[in-house]
Amino acid sequence: MSLEDIEAIRRLTTSYNRAFDESRHEDWANHFTEDGYFERSNAGQSYTGRAAITELGRSYPVRGWHVTSEHIIDVDGDGDTAHQSCYLMFLDRDQGFAVNLFGVYSDDLVKVNGEWLFKRRLLKVDEG
Repeated sequence: MSLEDIEAIRRLTTSYNRAFDESRHEDWANHFTEDGYFERSNAGQSYTGRAAITELGRSYPVRGWHVTSEHIIDVDGDGDTAHQSCYLMFLDRDQGFAVNLFGVYSDDLVKVNGEWLFKRRLLKVDEG
């Protein structure tokens, strides 16, 4: 596990957040592998592939800001796969930045041509 890989995964997460928050939906989807998978526990559906993930971004009903923290990143021994867990607080811009949801991401990542991408991203929303 290298510190460079850990920092690259944190940077991927930050870039993902900003792409979504700035409505750059295709750029946001490009943070996933071609066959990437995204699921949010309270949505009742999942999204596979960049086209489906792009459409999710375009149709998401809340304009907001992602705030992620408490990252735990483990890079596997081969250096080409990793797992990340981190908290998400999503703030609703149209509601005075009130918390729209809180949850925990569980991510499987792969290195493709030297670049880290999300292979599988699951968001467990805290509905408590």
